[in-house]
Order: sequence, then structure tokens, then C-alpha cells
Amino acid sequence: MTDAIEVPEEVKKFLQLLKLDLAGKPEYKRLPGFTYDTWIIPVYDVGTGEAVRIIKGHPVTAMHLYKIIRITNKEHNTVTVLTFRKDFEKVEPKIPTVIDVRRASEEAKKIVEKVRPMPKPKPAPKVNWAAIRGFAKYGLTSMPSWERAVETKRATALWSGLTVFKSKCEMVLKQLEAVEPIKEGLERKAVGKRILTDEDIRRLWEEFARILKEVGLEPERFRDRFEAFLDPFAPYEDNLFIITDEAKRIVAEELLRQERFRMVIPAKKFSWKYIGWGLGSIKLRLTDLELAVKDKNAITAYELLRKIYETTDTILGMLEQLPEIRQFKRITKL
Repeated sequence: MTDAIEVPEEVKKFLQLLKLDLAGKPEYKRLPGFTYDTWIIPVYDVGTGEAVRIIKGHPVTAMHLYKIIRITNKEHNTVTVLTFRKDFEKVEPKIPTVIDVRRASEEAKKIVEKVRPMPKPKPAPKVNWAAIRGFAKYGLTSMPSWERAVETKRATALWSGLTVFKSKCEMVLKQLEAVEPIKEGLERKAVGKRILTDEDIRRLWEEFARILKEVGLEPERFRDRFEAFLDPFAPYEDNLFIITDEAKRIVAEELLRQERFRMVIPAKKFSWKYIGWGLGSIKLRLTDLELAVKDKNAITAYELLRKIYETTDTILGMLEQLPEIRQFKRITKL
């Protein structure tokens, strides 16, 4: 427990200044390349949840052993610190490739189907599958340029690209909203006509929790995901399909997490690291959207598009916290 660790006043003040939490016992010693003894302080990077050893000071030589990095403090602000080069990999922002997410999605599907076979959704006629397929292709082919914009920190290029992407997503969503049974659910929602009972919700939670428990995940960690996807204006059978599909996606995210990929934006405060994770989430859902189009699955396609739209909107909101983007919007009147 870090509460029991005796922390020197010098280290306390340093952590207070950077707004970082201690993750272990600090060490005081002479490191290679330094001309004086210095503190090595384990702290938490809030962005990744990983502990990283930061160094109070700067070497004169042997810089190949060290790395200046950016980590996220407990106020979700970025701070620049010195660490050991081998620690850098633990907090390095990583965005999964399309191959990574497809492999994780396929593996997650096999894992979940062993616990619970995927229920079949009702067929939805008159869906413009070509338009949805085109949108998924557009997003996946545009993704490399957005990822390069994150790597090179070109905020304006990323904001412009995602603004167009969000507009295209909205158009496809509106097409699906006119299709049964999605239209019926939206009409019930407009008048507040809930058809899902409390007993239905309890049963759905049990199914959702059972899937996650069987793969070694704690269901309560994901209750907010369950509640976000639950649709009280849709039938039990449709909801069962939606929450089973989301459980599969959670398993895929956890598989990617084991490879140090992150897919969830922990705060809406600007961070290139969080934006990269958001793009990873969009990429995973776009690859799942391709499968939904192949299966002509309107319910899954709609839920995926809805989440893609929300995540894109979140990333745009984060970028709009930057002065350069606010100025760009004023100049272009966008």
C-alpha cells in the first residue's frame, strides 16, 4: 500500500506539482549519465492505468537509456516527464491495425458463441446496404491518414477529416431510422411507450453478466455499457441480440487490451492518447459494421453506426478544445 510508504518532502512537492499519484516506493541513487544522486519515483499514468518510473532530473550523458514522454495526470492533463526507455513502451499510445481488430473480433465471436449462441435478428427489408457498405469502406480507407494526423499532431487535418466522416455517418443513420423495426422503436420512444419490463431488464442483465463471467470478466465493470445499449422501447428479443453483440465487442476490446491497445476514451478532456484510443474504437466498430452488412443485420448496423457517430462527436469535441481548431472554425465558418 502506498499509504504506508514514507515519502520525502521533496518527492511530495514534485508529485503535487505534476498532480501525479505515487505507485510504489521512491528510490534515491546515482543513475548512469547523471552527475548527482536523484529520485526514481513510480507513478500512475491515468491514461493507461500503468505504473511508470519517472526520474527527477536530467542526465548529462547516456540519453539512450532514457526517454522523455507524456503521461496523463489525475486531472487528465498531459505532463512531460523523464523515464527509462524500457518503461516507455508501457505508456506508448498504440492504435490497432485493421488486421488486429478483425482478428480480435473473430476470436471474441468464437468465445462468446461457446457461452451463448448469437440470437437471430428479424429481417429488415428495404435497407440500402450499398450505402452502409460504402460508408464502412470510406472510414477504413481514411483511417490511416487520421492515425498519421494523431502521430504528427495535426489537429486541423484530423478535425476536417472527422467532420466529413461524421456527416456521412449521420446520413446513413437517417436512412436506417426509416427502416422497420428501427422506425417502430423510434416512434415508441418519441411518445415514451416502453415495452421492456423490469423483469426483461433483469433477465437481460443476467445474460450479459453470464457471458462476461464465463470469459473471466467482472460484469459490474461494464454495467454502464449494458445500460447505454439497452433499449426500453424495443422488444426483448432485439435487446437480447444487442447486448449479446456488445458483450462480444467487450471481449474483443479486452483481447486487444492484453496487447496494450486501448479502445475506450476515459475522459472528454483533450489528449492525443485518448483520441488515438477513440480511433481504435471506431475502427473495431467499422470492421463489425462490414460483417453486419454481409449478414444484412439492420439492428447491429444501426447500433454500430450510432456508437461510431457518438465517438466521432466526442473526438471532435476534444479537438475543439484547442485554440487552433477554434480559430480554424471561425475563419472557415464551419
